[in-house]
Amino acid sequence: MIGAIDKDDFIINFAIDRIKDYRIMDKIAYREYSNGDINDRFNDLVGITLRKESKMEHIIIWVDDITFNYVNTKHITRFQTNIVGSEEKKLREQYPQLEAGHFIDLYTYVCELTGTPDDKFKNYELVRELSSYAGGLLVLSPEYLQNQIFDKISAHKERYSKIRT
Repeated sequence: MIGAIDKDDFIINFAIDRIKDYRIMDKIAYREYSNGDINDRFNDLVGITLRKESKMEHIIIWVDDITFNYVNTKHITRFQTNIVGSEEKKLREQYPQLEAGHFIDLYTYVCELTGTPDDKFKNYELVRELSSYAGGLLVLSPEYLQNQIFDKISAHKERYSKIRT
């Protein structure tokens, strides 16, 4: 369910399947969205989660050659650019262990707030998407996002370890 929660037209999504309780409120008059096309709100997001505190941020990833073919034709974000030239050379020097592959800059909203890493909101859809490529994609920066994905993959490995014989 998509709607505004206050008078400034900031749109928020509510996962209907996770609503545990509700109350009927007084009738509220329908108001047209006044900030352009509502669909444009989702252009710069991975998923649908956007908080007022969110900001656009560069995410630098490395993808192996097989994953690159997929990510290059089905972009993760609208503002996705392949890193080439001197920037690529710097990254190759910084990460010599990453042979071949490609470096990509994803520019998208992240749900990051000021505070300690534990205080940062996670963009679960972004973490899920980036984790779905397994070892074919590595987040190089920002570090807090790299840590979130590392923790997710580590927990996944631990669960598998418990069921493998």
